Amino acid sequence: MNFDNKLQYFQYLQKDIIFNSRDEDEPSMEEEIFVQNMLDFLTESNFLEEPQFCMHQGRGFKVNAYDLNAPKNAIDIIIAVYKSGEDEIPSITKTEVNNAFKRGRTFLEKSRVGSGFYQSLEDSVTARDLAKTINENYTNLKSSRIILITNGICGPKEGVQDDLDGFKVSYQLWDFERMWRQFSSGMKKEYITVDFQKEGYPSVKCVSEKDGTGLYTTYIGIVTGHMLKDLYDRYGTRLLERNVRAFLQARSKVNRGIRDTIIERPNMFLAYNNGITVTAKKVEIYEDESGGIHITRISDFQVVNGGQTVASLWHTAVKNKASLKNVTLQMKLSIINKEDAIDSIAKKISEYSNAQNKVNTADFSANDPFHMKLEEVSKKIYAPDPTGGNLQTIWFYERARGTFQETRQRELTPARIKAWDRIYPRRQMFDKLVIAKLENTWRLLPHIVSLGGQKNFAHFTIYIKEMVELGKEVEINNSYFKDLISKRIIWKNTEMIVSRQGIPGYRANIVTYTLSWMLKNIPESIDLKKIWEKQEIDEDLTSKIYIISMNVRNYITNTQGNVTEYCKKEDLWRTVRKKKIDLTQDIESIKNANDSSPTKEIKEPKFEDYMEDFVNLALWKKIVVWMDGNGSIPLKDIDFSKNIIKAIEKNGAPTFPQMKVAFKILKYCREKGFDG
Repeated sequence: MNFDNKLQYFQYLQKDIIFNSRDEDEPSMEEEIFVQNMLDFLTESNFLEEPQFCMHQGRGFKVNAYDLNAPKNAIDIIIAVYKSGEDEIPSITKTEVNNAFKRGRTFLEKSRVGSGFYQSLEDSVTARDLAKTINENYTNLKSSRIILITNGICGPKEGVQDDLDGFKVSYQLWDFERMWRQFSSGMKKEYITVDFQKEGYPSVKCVSEKDGTGLYTTYIGIVTGHMLKDLYDRYGTRLLERNVRAFLQARSKVNRGIRDTIIERPNMFLAYNNGITVTAKKVEIYEDESGGIHITRISDFQVVNGGQTVASLWHTAVKNKASLKNVTLQMKLSIINKEDAIDSIAKKISEYSNAQNKVNTADFSANDPFHMKLEEVSKKIYAPDPTGGNLQTIWFYERARGTFQETRQRELTPARIKAWDRIYPRRQMFDKLVIAKLENTWRLLPHIVSLGGQKNFAHFTIYIKEMVELGKEVEINNSYFKDLISKRIIWKNTEMIVSRQGIPGYRANIVTYTLSWMLKNIPESIDLKKIWEKQEIDEDLTSKIYIISMNVRNYITNTQGNVTEYCKKEDLWRTVRKKKIDLTQDIESIKNANDSSPTKEIKEPKFEDYMEDFVNLALWKKIVVWMDGNGSIPLKDIDFSKNIIKAIEKNGAPTFPQMKVAFKILKYCREKGFDG
């Protein structure tokens, strides 16, 4: 999607946040939605690897999310400074920036060994897992980044670093200016550049060959294991972004062989190992007196085959304390001379390279035939009108990010936009991460879904490729699409049911484990065809989901460790799927038995009951009239209620912050005798 300037981009993002804050079945804070959007953005930008949402604050500390980067023994603490509004980009003062960084650092400090901090947090608070993880692994941590994300613009600020009990703490800022630069550059990452001489590595002597068309040049040379270990230590999985295979640790026979060779016979590594395949955009070379070619600098260094080798080098050196002094290996380096072809060629190089581990190729692009066919089918199928009328709607599959809003904006007049919204309701928009979540749940893989959006999607992509290779590819037709939407309806309803139970954390985990348990134990209770026709789930299924989710919540939170990490273990799923659940349990008794004490993460009770009232224009006009005749009502509440009327008339609904105040006013008025 194209934007002429950063203000236009800002207004687009803010409108999206405000819209979602009031359009979701379970309303959320604008800040929460902003954080979720930024986590997706920074993951796609390759700045974060596997961020986890974790919203909690207290006296002097705050955390909105975190990212555990185990290979580098590092941890990221993410804090948000969010300001509402959509007209102008807000300014963030130096004091606000410093205070936010300080609150993130305080959380880190409080979580240290012996502090007792995590024990002071409620079990239901997701930040407890983070604090406990820091507490138990504190001595192993090498560094931490305190990352501030904000929708405002900050003044110039140099990166700073300090020391906390022996490990480095750095402070990084992602304000809207930086976000805009990243977006306007096409979400391109900061390239990895290897300057051999500057970084103390020997230049790489090699031979070279050009293809006949000038598309690429290939160099073959010998590099040291120590250099690759250092690069992986510095960049982690960013080094392997174009590699289609994942590191399998030392579980496979091949990787154990790599480890054993490094430890026992390092001088034979060059002979035994296939080496690595690398792509890059640019290379700097020089010729020696005998005409030999030496590589001195490589720009956009990416290992597209040999990721197992690189990761094994790092793990063996760090975990097994092995020396890499005598370890060398072959490097095949291809310089792609046509910039717009580098990703596609790199993918093919990765797929066709001689693999050390048997893996299935995975194309993570939205241009995969599966997704293109699904988009094509989605445009042709109208969902039934659940009211029995003739207002049929379409479920919009957003194959590429931003296409929903871009398509909507093509309708040039307010009347046409309104008509478009009736056919394409925003609540019926979904994307490829949602598909992966649904399909892997129906494949009874809740532990895989719990890995998070990107990793779960990667697993699903591999599955699709496997089916194609076996000649059992998924047929994308009308029936498949209707079933998929029915699954989506079940998932969204389950989310809402879990949220209304007052469960503040682990919702996504509870949902996927709940549905997986149902599909394993009572599959007959889910009638996808019936759900498609009704576009909703019935009371019986709702009741079952409620009972099962409450029990599942107890199972998955019954651990002394990190619940989020616990949910990623297949062992947990093996345990949960065998659990017996009495579906005749009284719901009220379950609620009473599982009610948790309120925390800052639990939304105000019964808020959702007022959603229809927030957009009821006639009701608010009655309220204002009643207020004017009641001398006990503060003038500020009357003025605010008049603003609610204006918001409904102008936009169809107030903003979510306005709803929060409106909720209090409604309750107050009804307590004072208003019977509307």
